[in-house]
Amino acid sequence: MPWHAPAPQRRAARALLALAFLALLAAAKESGPAGAGGARRKGAEGGDEGGEAVKEHTRDLGRTQWRQHLHRLAQVSVDDRGIADLLGPVLRHKYELPPAQVQKSLVYLGPNARLRRVVHDLIVGKHVRVGAIGGSITHGAKASKIGETDWFSLVSKYLRDAFPRANITTRNGALPATPSALMNMCLETYVDVDVDLLFVEYVANDGSNA
Repeated sequence: MPWHAPAPQRRAARALLALAFLALLAAAKESGPAGAGGARRKGAEGGDEGGEAVKEHTRDLGRTQWRQHLHRLAQVSVDDRGIADLLGPVLRHKYELPPAQVQKSLVYLGPNARLRRVVHDLIVGKHVRVGAIGGSITHGAKASKIGETDWFSLVSKYLRDAFPRANITTRNGALPATPSALMNMCLETYVDVDVDLLFVEYVANDGSNA
């Protein structure tokens, strides 16, 4: 049954919407042809066929879990509009990562007030600027085609597909082999001052300098 509620509940629903969007963003990155870990595993008895069967079973399980999760989410309404109407393309996306893996990737969500504003702007079709900073991973290292198959390009395409009404512009300001301390000194050169959503990736380069 759709949920029609007064202001406090609607705020809670908007928070849920933002959290769900975060989870869906994390899931947008394809897991790749080799599956989790990027390794080809042989079955104990069936060789490559056994390994493929295990991977296909894992994918089927993930799809089932997503269907159950999104079915529950679709019951919620915000301001008399169902989430299925607001986020139809998002809910119809074919996710590769199971919900449990997505949840593990979200360590800290913060108060997310600004994120809710970005989600609202995407839904109503405003101009939203998306940027990214980081090292070689975000720049596109090992991607088959930088600008198309690197993770930031995949997420950018996902956003445009999920929110076709929005005018989304993206900018990848990542610099390979640089820590966050260096980027901090020249941030205005690589990040637009009016950016709405910024992805930050320095776990590898900052970790190596610890």
